[in-house]
Amino acid sequence: MNAFAQALAALHADPNLGEDALYLPPGNGTPVPCRVLRRRPDPMMDLGQHHVRQQGWVFEIQVAQVPSPQKGGQLQLATGAREIFDVQLDQAMLSHRVSVR
Repeated sequence: MNAFAQALAALHADPNLGEDALYLPPGNGTPVPCRVLRRRPDPMMDLGQHHVRQQGWVFEIQVAQVPSPQKGGQLQLATGAREIFDVQLDQAMLSHRVSVR
């Protein structure tokens, strides 16, 4: 595990930042317990002459815990289940940025 992976694991383990979740794959896959970092994107994204309203939450999941989350899966949180509609892998290939509704 490199220094970046160790730092990411420490952030997820922090009780003030990370929270427990359960990744539920689409279909009948096996649920995977994980820790996530929650954030809310800026409500408006400026694209020059156009503005896009962003809705929902974004969660960061470590690749070490959930190697390949999929669109259509769900994150089960203390506040309820959220459907995943977008998954992006970061450049360091250590975490997934998962957008939910």
